Amino acid sequence: MTAGGAVVLLTHWQSLYSQGRATGLQALAETARRLQAAFGPRLAWRSCTELAAYTATTATLRWHAVRGDSTLRLTLASPFACPGLTVSWPCPRRPRRVCRYGAGGASARTPVELSPQSSRQLPLRTDGYTWQGGRVYVCVNLDGATAVDIEG
Repeated sequence: MTAGGAVVLLTHWQSLYSQGRATGLQALAETARRLQAAFGPRLAWRSCTELAAYTATTATLRWHAVRGDSTLRLTLASPFACPGLTVSWPCPRRPRRVCRYGAGGASARTPVELSPQSSRQLPLRTDGYTWQGGRVYVCVNLDGATAVDIEG
């Protein structure tokens, strides 16, 4: 988890409730307390549905990058919708501006400017970005094709 990966806890209700004693629930509460103490605001709790969407999207994600004079355009697409998808890309300089464009219609032409965030405020908020160690990290709601322009 210190490298930014996921920790997945899987249990059954029967194990948590433990024949009415709730010892499994107490152990789960203690595990959650220790994780929160260790990782603080960098800890993001996700449901099984959210984790499944994230996993399916990242496994099927197709991306294409086109470099312009001062802009890098990333086009991201997956057959699965994924709220809060975070991607990263090499970026030698801190971006001046990061925008996303939607899949079609007016949203494809209307930019949404992403909010810069401190790398200490992880996980990223949706429509936020940060730059750290020569990489830009971007968080968007992916639903169909989404383009992200990174202006250097």
